[in-house]
Amino acid sequence: MIQLPASALTQSWMGSDFSYDDMTQTEDSVDDYDHTLLETRRSGGQNLYVIESVPKRGKPIVWGKLIIAIREDFVIMRQDFYDQRGVLVRSMTTDRVSNIGGRPYPTVMTMTTEATPGEWTRMTTISAEFNIAIPNYLFTRSNLQNPRN
Repeated sequence: MIQLPASALTQSWMGSDFSYDDMTQTEDSVDDYDHTLLETRRSGGQNLYVIESVPKRGKPIVWGKLIIAIREDFVIMRQDFYDQRGVLVRSMTTDRVSNIGGRPYPTVMTMTTEATPGEWTRMTTISAEFNIAIPNYLFTRSNLQNPRN
């Protein structure tokens, strides 16, 4: 078990261009940001919504804003991360969407950073399961330190 302080969530995940925060994003994004619809367009036979998300005052968020392009089926196709001065820092793109577990899922995603042009990290999801039953004890501190079978 490794505890990560909030300040470490923005650090590189396993040496990649993805951060720990990218791997653990939750629905908090909906409540922690003010969202503005910038554009709606058709792409690949679906509506694509381009949204600007600016952190609400007092929220411990490192980014100055996010620009997110999301399909009508809730698959994020692109996410641009800007610093507090409005400078683009990095971008995540969905390169392939496949049907996994009966739903559209971004199976190939690439993260690039402006600091290292020409370098990138690509993450491929081969399989996933959704809505599975997870015992309540599984993620307790006790079980993480001394796993049960």
